[in-house]
Amino acid sequence: MADSDVDQMSLKELKEVIARAGLNLDGCIEKPDIRQRAREALAVLAAKPAAPPKASGSTKHTLGGYSCIVKAPDDVLSGAVAADLAVVVLHGYGASNSDFADVPSIVNPHLDSSHRVLYCFPQAPMSAIGAAWWQIDIMGFLTLASAGEAAIAKMIRKEPEGLAQACSAQG
Repeated sequence: MADSDVDQMSLKELKEVIARAGLNLDGCIEKPDIRQRAREALAVLAAKPAAPPKASGSTKHTLGGYSCIVKAPDDVLSGAVAADLAVVVLHGYGASNSDFADVPSIVNPHLDSSHRVLYCFPQAPMSAIGAAWWQIDIMGFLTLASAGEAAIAKMIRKEPEGLAQACSAQG
């Protein structure tokens, strides 16, 4: 990252770079002081060998009315640093949110080590036939085996009952 990049950063971005390098804002009175500290932070970061961010932190939250497992580096979970990317993983029919809890350990080694990724795994509501984001018309899909092309097209375009409610759920 060049000096000109530091000059274009917002105050929040400058603070994040400084925190990521383990430096603080002591003695920084005005924005030029903070920019200079950010340049120092970039030099510290450039001198460190790249290490993938830890994705060991995990918490449980209720978000949008859904119980969620949230995984991210500890500094992101604490709110000290903002995530660069948020990934929301919805489990399949009858599964649970913990079924995908290992996704960060699989994905993170393939990412640029400077990216701080927050993963959110919401749990679908339970219904009479298991966990599901919305009700599935099982009988309708079973009849498609002998249906014509028009019937299949109509079925796959039909909005599942409860989908609108799932999309607009508030916690």
